[in-house]
Amino acid sequence: MICVRCNTSNDSARRHCEKCGAPLQLQRRGDRFRSRQIAVAGILFLLWAAAFMTVFREAIFPQAIAERQLSPAERQAREDELAAKREAMRVQLAEMLKQKAKRDANAGENHAASAQEAPPAPSASTKAKSVATLNAGWVTIADPWGHLVTRVRSAVTVGGWLALPARALVAGYRWTLVRDDGRQAEIVAGRWDEGQDVGLWRTPPPAGGGDGLSLAAFRGDVPLGWMSLESEREVTGVRLEPGQRQGDFVVCAIPKGLKEVGVFVQGKAIVGFTFGTWREGAYLWTGPAEAELTTDTDPHDFYGRTFAGGREEKIGLALSMRGKSPDAEVFAVLAEAFSLPPKLSPADTPGYLRSEGAVALLRKLCGKLIRGGQGPQVVAALSDQVLLEIGDISLLLDMIPAITASQGFEAATKKIETVGRELVERGGVDVPAVNELHLRLYREWLQSLLTVKSLDEAADVLDRGKAFYPNDPYLHLMAVELALLNNNWREAGRLLAMMSYPPELQDRAELLARKIAEMKGDAGRIVIRFPPGSSLIPVSAALNQAVNQKFMVDTGASMVSIPSATAEALNLKVVRGDHWDQHQVSTAGGVVAAPEVLIDTLEVEGWVEHNVRALVMDIPDQPGVGLLGLNYLGRFKMDLNTGEGKLTLRPK
Repeated sequence: MICVRCNTSNDSARRHCEKCGAPLQLQRRGDRFRSRQIAVAGILFLLWAAAFMTVFREAIFPQAIAERQLSPAERQAREDELAAKREAMRVQLAEMLKQKAKRDANAGENHAASAQEAPPAPSASTKAKSVATLNAGWVTIADPWGHLVTRVRSAVTVGGWLALPARALVAGYRWTLVRDDGRQAEIVAGRWDEGQDVGLWRTPPPAGGGDGLSLAAFRGDVPLGWMSLESEREVTGVRLEPGQRQGDFVVCAIPKGLKEVGVFVQGKAIVGFTFGTWREGAYLWTGPAEAELTTDTDPHDFYGRTFAGGREEKIGLALSMRGKSPDAEVFAVLAEAFSLPPKLSPADTPGYLRSEGAVALLRKLCGKLIRGGQGPQVVAALSDQVLLEIGDISLLLDMIPAITASQGFEAATKKIETVGRELVERGGVDVPAVNELHLRLYREWLQSLLTVKSLDEAADVLDRGKAFYPNDPYLHLMAVELALLNNNWREAGRLLAMMSYPPELQDRAELLARKIAEMKGDAGRIVIRFPPGSSLIPVSAALNQAVNQKFMVDTGASMVSIPSATAEALNLKVVRGDHWDQHQVSTAGGVVAAPEVLIDTLEVEGWVEHNVRALVMDIPDQPGVGLLGLNYLGRFKMDLNTGEGKLTLRPK
């Protein structure tokens, strides 16, 4: 048992508490279930209450049920009635506040700050709106191609004047005011000077006039209020810090509670403006009254002075061409945009005209045009200066294949070595893809030259590539191959042994090693290689160390023959007789007369033979080709293996 006094546990057989001596009460069996019973009772009560509310809801909430059963027209009428009651209460409260403000002004307790004084901080308490009507609307700004640039909220005076931040108007060619009451008008003229943050603009006043607030100069001796155009907020007794003059405005620091689009009001006149996120600060009007205002500019003039002729306008033109003009023309105009200077700061540039979006579109069109076979147009549009102005290394990498295809390897590698290097240095971060593409270009360029045996140019390209990538194993193996093509097997062997090669190049290295071994075994012999199985054995020879001549090995010809053009180039003289008809030679075209000349030196594969007699004749269907006949071949022991495509000449 538990003692109710000291909460001590005792033996159930005891009558008094062992600790404090208090009599122990007998615990009833039902006490253990009392809390559970209470919980069940509570749940039952809640269920009963819910059922009661459901059954008698119409009697308890008749207004809500009736509201739900109203037709749309009846509901609108009810809302209009409630709105009228709220408006009447607002007007009454505003009148009371107006009377209080007048009493405070007479007592000298609520002075407005002026641009020349530094009064106390503003009162940010929310008040009801003044009795005077405040007309407002949305100004939509559209560019010359119909794109919506932005929308900005503005108050409109009774004479149609409205103040707008300059940064909201850039790129706009047509400005349209749509009032809250649905009336619409074009903004046709205004007052603005270059460099001013805010301009005053005008729409034709509505027909028949109308009520509303006029525009008047700010006065420091009259109470100042503020009205928001974004919410129902009003603030009375506003006090501003002194500001700086900007044209007809004085710009003051804005209180924290007034950072919305709104107007400053004195009596029934607008005397200043706030522009929310468009411009910080309070812009108090100090110019002429509304009736005396004149205009000195218009929206088209504003467009020309702030936007026309710049990069952003050209981007807008390119965007307007999409879907109407070929992609190549859009690409050219978009690229041209980056040859022009920007006229706007990044913060003032409308989002759809910013450079990063234009660059993304350039990359998209670049890939599409190259895939469609229009790579030359892409290359022509993107000069070095334009690429540097764009500043996107990825765009350069995208167009390198088109440069290679249209202008060759040299132009492509030069583009990377100049424009690419500068872009990487500007970014301050190494771009592995640039080096990979650069190296691949050198490899492919050098391989193409070795294939056509343009050995001198290959040597120059190899030196350029090794200057950038001295340890590249692929370039090193091509240096070995170049040495072999120059018949310098000793240099090829030395180069091959200088470097270890990765697994993917092992087969190529082993093939070159076999070629070196073959050339080493062929030392002191002339080895002429030709396509295996072919009956035609071409060979090149140097005549008199002056002219390179193409020959075909012909074991059926008794003498060497050369074309007449070669004989004339070497100024060779006839060996015997005074005429060119000493030999009658049968050819496929019939019997021809062929004079005999003497070649001082004939060099094949580094082996020089002297005083070789030759006939001068032009072989039908093979212009410029001579025959290497037996009077030359007979000086050697010949070993012909057509299966391997190899003719070996050993000196006798």
